[in-house]
Amino acid sequence: PAPVGRRGLIRFKLLRSQLGILVTVIFFTLISSRVGASGHWLIRAAGWWVILSTLNLHFMGSSFVMTMFMDRGISNWKRRVVVLALALVGLGVVGWWTVREFPELTSASLANIDAIVDYAKQALVSGPLPYLLLPFRLVVKPYLAPDGLAFLGALWPALLLMVLHYVW
Repeated sequence: PAPVGRRGLIRFKLLRSQLGILVTVIFFTLISSRVGASGHWLIRAAGWWVILSTLNLHFMGSSFVMTMFMDRGISNWKRRVVVLALALVGLGVVGWWTVREFPELTSASLANIDAIVDYAKQALVSGPLPYLLLPFRLVVKPYLAPDGLAFLGALWPALLLMVLHYVW
């Protein structure tokens, strides 16, 4: 029985974390301008904010799920086994698809680094892997936008994913 409800406490924690995220955004924006990232600095700063805020919401939601599992008697090692099994299934599906659909790499191809890079690029943009990586690509896309119009086009799916994390 506290004067602040659970939802109010969660909202307060989210608002309080924004100060740390803002400082990190400024730092990362300054660093990324030195590295030679493309796009306006405001686009990079807003992109970093989307990435870090979504990550913060994900970590907060994950901690609630882990607490719920612990309350239901599911230990850490059982949870880790399930997560590892799901990751292995995902990698197995991608590996199976790649072996089935892609031509074999020959020893001549393995000697040429460009052929290996092209093979990896094709595997990353086709088959099931783009669907598995879609949430990550949506969150990062505003940061990689070259101009304001592309940024606005990439922002709404990233914000939708952020809202879904908030609801979670």
